[in-house]
Amino acid sequence: MRSYRLYILTRHERISGSLNAAHASDEEALSFAEALRGAAHAVEVWLGERLIGRVGAEFELA
Repeated sequence: MRSYRLYILTRHERISGSLNAAHASDEEALSFAEALRGAAHAVEVWLGERLIGRVGAEFELA
């Protein structure tokens, strides 16, 4: 199991919450992020300094 960090983002690309979660694979962590997302704008999944992926809206500098 690896320890992932998940960041819940607002539509203004600000972190509204975060949590640590242990998962066996990147795919499992991304599936968890999808379930966690709910009404949130997006959730990013990180493993250390590496961005695993983002679930939800695409990143946009507006």
